[in-house]
Amino acid sequence: MLASYQTLGFAALLLAVTALWGCSEGPAGAPAPAAPTPAGESDLVAVVDGEPITQVELERALDQLVNEQTRSPQSATTTPRDLLRTGLRRQALDDLVERKVQILEARKQNIAVSDAEIDAFYARLEKTFASPEEHQKVIASLRFTPQEYRRGLADDLAVRKLAEQWKAQNPVEVSDEEVAELYEKRKSLGQLTDASGRVIPLDEVKDKLRAWMISFKQEKEYDKWVTERRSAAQVVILKP
Repeated sequence: MLASYQTLGFAALLLAVTALWGCSEGPAGAPAPAAPTPAGESDLVAVVDGEPITQVELERALDQLVNEQTRSPQSATTTPRDLLRTGLRRQALDDLVERKVQILEARKQNIAVSDAEIDAFYARLEKTFASPEEHQKVIASLRFTPQEYRRGLADDLAVRKLAEQWKAQNPVEVSDEEVAELYEKRKSLGQLTDASGRVIPLDEVKDKLRAWMISFKQEKEYDKWVTERRSAAQVVILKP
């Protein structure tokens, strides 16, 4: 499952494509993403509560997953890209369904995204590129119209707001015992030493550890909630 609002979206897709082929030419043996063509009704792969997911969206999501698999040293693979795409197809489709569920839930809850917020998000994204021209080059490579791109960014922001709102309304607690247990675990792994090799005392890191545990617990609970919302949604997979 990929419920996390930070993982799948237009921003993540752009950055994944950029990392693969550097905004201009891809590394040897790594082709640029296939250019999708406009989709009609026959190109639908799924429908979520009446909202379509197209083959174009699936191809883009697959590009993102394959790029992540091939560029990360931790997940480096020698599997040919075509085989990777086949193996990751269902995961990409599931991710898109869960993203669509969150987008629709944000609409139900009247979560608004202003033009100013979209503009600011666009500007932040553009700063991750070497130049505005390279930003536009990646957008063009994915065949987004300006309207589609802005709508995608708006959806990213809406899903993020949904997650933040849900977490604010559903706080979690972390006990002192849980913090101490995490401290001991990280200490045993050598993760709590400073530059001089000194073991950092619990009192100096307990607030950071508690904050990390709260974030971790909230993310897990949010994922569970998204799974519940998906179960309640009317999902039709047309092309598994």
